[in-house]
Amino acid sequence: MVRKKKMPKNRLARSAKYSEYKLGKLLECFASDLGVKQAATLTKMTERTVRDRYAEWRGKLLGWAIGEPDRFSGFGHLLLDSDDNISPEVLAVLIHLSRTPAFKRRMAVRYPKFRTEKQPALEHVVEFVIRSFTAFEPPVVNDTFKREVDTIVTASRAESFLLAASGMLDTRHIQSHYWGSAMRRFRAQVRNKGRRFPDNAGEGLFRDLRYFLRWETTKSCNKPGFGYWPRRD
Repeated sequence: MVRKKKMPKNRLARSAKYSEYKLGKLLECFASDLGVKQAATLTKMTERTVRDRYAEWRGKLLGWAIGEPDRFSGFGHLLLDSDDNISPEVLAVLIHLSRTPAFKRRMAVRYPKFRTEKQPALEHVVEFVIRSFTAFEPPVVNDTFKREVDTIVTASRAESFLLAASGMLDTRHIQSHYWGSAMRRFRAQVRNKGRRFPDNAGEGLFRDLRYFLRWETTKSCNKPGFGYWPRRD
């Protein structure tokens, strides 16, 4: 007779000196985008512990999004191409986002010692994008939405090549300008038509983060749904 392995007492971490309740409160702080000092005060943990946990969870976001692309409002579907490789176009967008004033302001406030021009900031960029994704209700992908996206892409491409043809834009910067132009138009459309979730915007992010931590902690147990990544269709 095969004995089933017991479920761990703390479903959010295999070995932790803090209870599941306390780690859950910290996870809520992370999902709500609270700073290290504020989270340490609320959870009565040390700032070093909070900072280490934040860094650990941030570092797993990319793998989690790829592992289950339906999570995080479907962010993982944008990352991969038809061959399940990370799309070069998406990487270009992430690089562009790492140079935007909004991202630089965030890094300056939250991580003043981090030098984005010298250190890779991919994990921070992924966190930045996932927070933006989960803060808005996902759009309904119908024919109208597809036409609007096509219009934005066409207009941004035309703008970039027109500026380059007129000598107002260096040809080496066409791709960067194109993505910047497209992001500007997308943001304008979101402001006009998009709808933010209510004040508990971090609730969906918290739910997905808790799901992944529980999966990692209990994946060796004999329970359906754990121990493997669901197959991507």
